[in-house]
Amino acid sequence: MFVLATFSRQPAPLRKVTVADRARDRHTDCVLLVEDDDDSRLIYRTFLSQAGLEVVTVGDGAAVLRVANIVGPSVILLDIGLPNLDGIQVLKRIRNDPRLRATPVIAITGRAMTHEQYNLRDAGFDAVLLKPIEPSAVLGAIQQHLDGQRSTRGEDYLTDQSAES
Repeated sequence: MFVLATFSRQPAPLRKVTVADRARDRHTDCVLLVEDDDDSRLIYRTFLSQAGLEVVTVGDGAAVLRVANIVGPSVILLDIGLPNLDGIQVLKRIRNDPRLRATPVIAITGRAMTHEQYNLRDAGFDAVLLKPIEPSAVLGAIQQHLDGQRSTRGEDYLTDQSAES
């Protein structure tokens, strides 16, 4: 379940950012959102855009490297359960690509078992967020990496949102 915050002012309309748009203009922080669920992708894109981030979306693990090399994202938000290539396989390819290896990659997953979470950190993710994820947790993890204040891989954002409620 996702909760979107309400705003007292009318939010800016969503502008669909294409790969070509991003290739032309790299002045705004860009999040490459890799999520196969259409509804989740729309929700993430909405609150990330309302926070002032440029968002490029991909729905399949196989297209991530091609798109990432074109758009040059500031951060990659990567679902683990993807068709074709799962998130861990995608991360390995990102870390092996000289143009992308330093890009922070944040895992989003519904895998709640503690050992699975640690396996994701050990795989090289910069942060691990557990579904359901509060928008503030996603924005906090992204902002931490945009600010260059990287913590030990995933330590600060290995969070079970349901346990906090």
